[in-house]
Amino acid sequence: MKHTSGPWILDLRVGCMAVYSGKQENCLSEMASKSNCLFWKNGTWNDDKQMWETDPQDEANARLIAQCPKMYEYIKVKANEGDTDAAAIIATIEQ
Repeated sequence: MKHTSGPWILDLRVGCMAVYSGKQENCLSEMASKSNCLFWKNGTWNDDKQMWETDPQDEANARLIAQCPKMYEYIKVKANEGDTDAAAIIATIEQ
């Protein structure tokens, strides 16, 4: 296994989001530069609403990425049970 081991933490906050491994972070402002950061996006300030906003697609991507370790384990079980599509996915991941 070459990828970062899970679990991966999904951390959604006002104006930013991150997916990372390890312990819960107190501050996400410098998250993108940390080695345990798997995904990080900053939101944008909306002057009209006077609030930070994040892109819904970025949030959906973060949720998907955070679940990857669980999905990998599930697909691995299915591959071991003989599912050829699952075996192909595992083979691609483990190259």
